[in-house]
Amino acid sequence: MVLTLSPLAVQDLEEIGDYIADDNPVRALSFVNGLYQQCLLIGETPALYRQRPELGRGIRCCPYGRYLILFSVNTNDIRIQRILHGARDIIPQPSSEQAIRNISTIRFLRAISRILNSPAKMPLPHSLHRHTVTVFR
Repeated sequence: MVLTLSPLAVQDLEEIGDYIADDNPVRALSFVNGLYQQCLLIGETPALYRQRPELGRGIRCCPYGRYLILFSVNTNDIRIQRILHGARDIIPQPSSEQAIRNISTIRFLRAISRILNSPAKMPLPHSLHRHTVTVFR
């Protein structure tokens, strides 16, 4: 398998090196080299590392010091996606627009559930006769 680094991962490496170099340039070189060596180890045995489905489909995670190396494995390659500090909140949050859509969907499903479960058995709108509605509680 081929090991590749995404442009964002390369940028992350550079930023980490620059941040550490502000205090200790020698340590910055050794730390970035250590991160790169860890990436090479990931390339040899990617299945050893924990899957993180909450971060995306096929994403795995490898800790290195206080950093997390996030990568994906495909049939032909292993791609280092990001290298982030472990203190960052990396779980993606839905946008406000997506959150509004989710709330609207929930309200719609609750309304359909009330209609389907009402004792009067109100007739369904014509547009719903063509669809199957499943409501989970």
